[in-house]
Amino acid sequence: MRVVTHPEGAEVVLTLRRLVLTDDEFERDAATVQADLQRLALIVEGR
Repeated sequence: MRVVTHPEGAEVVLTLRRLVLTDDEFERDAATVQADLQRLALIVEGR
């Protein structure tokens, strides 16, 4: 995850790469990214 300054605040960029991961490893990484996005939403929304 990367946070980049933006004229109106900040931009969050997440990258999920397949590379040489098995299907299970990719699904695990995708779930981690989803959890990160959910936590970020809670922070941004002030909850």
